[in-house]
Amino acid sequence: MCRYSTTIAIATTFSSALVAAAAQALRISEIADKGSSNVCNGEDWIELFLPLAANDAPSLNLSGYVLHDDKGPEDEDAFVFPASATIGPGEYALLCNGGADPTTSPQFGIGGNDQVTLLDPSGQLTSTTGPLADRGEFDVSFAYDTTSGSYIYTTSPTPGDENAINPLPVPETVEEMRVRLQDQNKLGMSFFNMDDSGRPLSEGGFDEMVDMRMTMDPELWDKMYDERSYELYTTFDHATITKYDDPSDVLLELPDAGRLRPKGQSTLAYGTCMGRTIPYSIDFDRTNPDQTLFGVQRAYLRTHFADPSFAREWTQHRMLARFGLPHLRTRKVRFFINDEFIGLYDLVEAPDQDYVFQRSFPDFGPNSYALFKVKTLSLGCGKYDASTLKRAAGRLDETESPPYAFERGAHRDIIPVLKDWTACAYTFFENIAKEFDDVALAYMRGGANCGSVLISEGMVDRDLGVKELEGTMEVFINKHLASNGCIDSTCSNSDLVNDVNVDQFLKNFAIMAAVLNSDSPLGNGNNYYLAHTGNEGMGWSIVQYDHNGIMSTASAEICNAGECQEEMVKWSILRPTCRALESNQLAGPLLTDESLRAKYLIYVQQFVDEIMTDDALLKQIHNHLVAIKDEAVKNDWNDLSIVYESLELSDGVDWYHDFEVVKYVAFLPALRARAAEIQKQLRAIEAGTFPRSLDNIDENEVCVDWTSTDARRTICPQNCQYEGCYGDEFDVSGFCSPDDGKCYHGVKDERCTERANMQRYSGMTNFEDSDKITFCWQDPTLGPLKLAECPTYEGDKSSDGSNVSARYIGFFLAVVVTLLSGNL
Repeated sequence: MCRYSTTIAIATTFSSALVAAAAQALRISEIADKGSSNVCNGEDWIELFLPLAANDAPSLNLSGYVLHDDKGPEDEDAFVFPASATIGPGEYALLCNGGADPTTSPQFGIGGNDQVTLLDPSGQLTSTTGPLADRGEFDVSFAYDTTSGSYIYTTSPTPGDENAINPLPVPETVEEMRVRLQDQNKLGMSFFNMDDSGRPLSEGGFDEMVDMRMTMDPELWDKMYDERSYELYTTFDHATITKYDDPSDVLLELPDAGRLRPKGQSTLAYGTCMGRTIPYSIDFDRTNPDQTLFGVQRAYLRTHFADPSFAREWTQHRMLARFGLPHLRTRKVRFFINDEFIGLYDLVEAPDQDYVFQRSFPDFGPNSYALFKVKTLSLGCGKYDASTLKRAAGRLDETESPPYAFERGAHRDIIPVLKDWTACAYTFFENIAKEFDDVALAYMRGGANCGSVLISEGMVDRDLGVKELEGTMEVFINKHLASNGCIDSTCSNSDLVNDVNVDQFLKNFAIMAAVLNSDSPLGNGNNYYLAHTGNEGMGWSIVQYDHNGIMSTASAEICNAGECQEEMVKWSILRPTCRALESNQLAGPLLTDESLRAKYLIYVQQFVDEIMTDDALLKQIHNHLVAIKDEAVKNDWNDLSIVYESLELSDGVDWYHDFEVVKYVAFLPALRARAAEIQKQLRAIEAGTFPRSLDNIDENEVCVDWTSTDARRTICPQNCQYEGCYGDEFDVSGFCSPDDGKCYHGVKDERCTERANMQRYSGMTNFEDSDKITFCWQDPTLGPLKLAECPTYEGDKSSDGSNVSARYIGFFLAVVVTLLSGNL
């Protein structure tokens, strides 16, 4: 095995013809897009080969050669060989992707459908693999076969040595694939105690809790935990599933090595900062493709951050399954590393597995399907305010482009362990602000094309399926997401109905509205995947995930509607969005259509009558709460263990509890209370006695109370993006304060450095043309600020009302307030 040399220079005695011949012969010899044993720490690798004999060719200087994937040679992760790099005749050069030193290691990850290409210093093609066929596995490589003159998947990778061609078996037929995936899915039914309709098995289902015990090198474990904000993978040696609290009763042995890494956004940030359990992603099949956890190749361990019931995620996926929608099976596990108890988790299937996709979309086309994750940082692309764009423009000329803040890796700041909600909230906001700034920078570098940039940078990430659908997704983003939205109350400009599975969207909206899920496409546009089955005319479908905030005060806070927390079960199903229907990019074009809204209401009624009020389901939830109680009350995410049993296990509808400094929503009683209110609404709609029609609801009214004939107090008109509030002259554009529902704006002011929040300094003046009093405020990202309440809204509008910075300042301040008030 030989890496490229850093010391051998080109022999000047060789003729230019021989040098040219060597350059022409150089080729990409082998690549492993899923990694291999005992090389490159299991990461992707690429091998080059110079096939000329030593007696008739020189060493070849690789300086200036460019190695790239489908993103092209101009991409920031394209690898340019350093001046010292050479390869000799008959030598192999092995490159480990993702290594710590970007000057000697390519940083791009090789996708299953990618094409790896090598260009010479003049930009001429030297070698290319052609598109991979997405058949890569650990210890399977894509190698050049000298006999056929083409690349072939081989089960015998030879990094740094002559290729050994042992072809993979002939690909299975579509029917064989479907049978295999269906059988794989069946392996997990007993483990999750859940059939495909979301119901428990009549017999053979596992207990409500089991233990997952994993062993790994203690030093690797400590390093990964200390550097958990990097979200990097570490190898584990083996794992077992045992009976709850009985390590001797082994239910499953996983003898081969796998890998895990910390994973998450707010859950990881707050878990780290508060010194509590954090979430993980686990690959069980990393070194042995046949090793699964009862069919599960990849899974997430999710904490119970923001869910004092410890049952919201577990319940929601069972309800989704019963309603015939895509779902992820979940179960409770106690997690141990090297016999050390780590915490109580929901083990959740990763959605990017073929058997999960087959279960969700049984007739998908295996050559034309895809699953894209729409990440939080993609929201608001193209709606950046002037100050955000100004900061990005000032960075365009940076000579070096380090990894963006939103990318995983060692370039990230270590999240401090502060164990203080206020400090942790500001730390989280500071980091998320940096990430949004870097998304804006990538947007400008990418020609202000949201679809292209969000896909290429992984903000809308293809987690499964064929690369060809990236173009279709790019069009969808640029038509229906990004800076697009309805231009009037009927969304006359939108043809979303032609691009999505309308019935499937409506069923998803019905559930989101019923369980008050504002942290979703129905509310803030967050937490979902878009799936395409490849079938003609079906369009995109929604796959939900992350439900720790359903039926909680967080639903109101996300909409800046804290004042309606204690009556949120009365939220109108006719106006389930935060503000006007047409303000929601995905719900608006459908729910503003009278006929589609009627169909949506049918789905709401079906969900409430058949699922939400089903005695068997409610009893199952109650039994789950009972089974996990002892572990839940001592978990580090349970700050209110003293009330768990009396509130969560209540058999009534007394769901909201205000303990002055702590507001608590009991999950099961809240489900009952919300179902009862929805049934009243449906009867009123049918009888024509609904108090207010959509025409009588102000566009900015939030958390609409269906029983009231009066509007709730208008919160932050036009999302604080109106004349006199929003403008290029402000460093902090108009944003909505969750404390009082008022609009504020401001500028940087060093004279506020020594002043406490809300204080003034001598001679402090108001903003021009405003009688609103200014005050000082310390912002963790921008530093000392001079803020003031915006002028009173007069009806004039200076932007589209969807400024991303303002929206997320409001959202994350809402999170701070929610945390400090004990709602999470």
